Amino acid sequence: MNKAIVYLEELAKAGDCHFFPVDSDFHESFVIRLKGPLYNGLKFDNTTDDELVAFHKRCTHLGWDLHPADGKNTPHVIGPCPGHLTSFDLSKGGMVVIGQATECLPQVKLKLITIDNRNAIEASGFYLDNSVPYGLVYGQQTDK
Repeated sequence: MNKAIVYLEELAKAGDCHFFPVDSDFHESFVIRLKGPLYNGLKFDNTTDDELVAFHKRCTHLGWDLHPADGKNTPHVIGPCPGHLTSFDLSKGGMVVIGQATECLPQVKLKLITIDNRNAIEASGFYLDNSVPYGLVYGQQTDK
């Protein structure tokens, strides 16, 4: 699934977010710029502590849509989920902070690339190995 998802200049400041499809609308994810350090965060510039992380946007409990703006008072936290109030910490690999979910949000691998002399962000699938905490994409029976 290697594909450019957003130009870096569209994520100009901490808190800026961009939604993108992974393989379908059901698998929509988001990339967000936050103050680092972030677990598996993409460091893109030595002049700032900001990093980028990306996650699947559906709660791992029952698949309700999550929105990064919901955590505007605590920028590293997304939630609470409108279904059963789960919140996730984006600085710690999408780890559950509180609520009914028992798995982390699935985290998307990011890479900095150049397209026509512009910095862009490429998504290359989910982290699926056991060396990092990760959650199963809601609605899927397997990680493969």
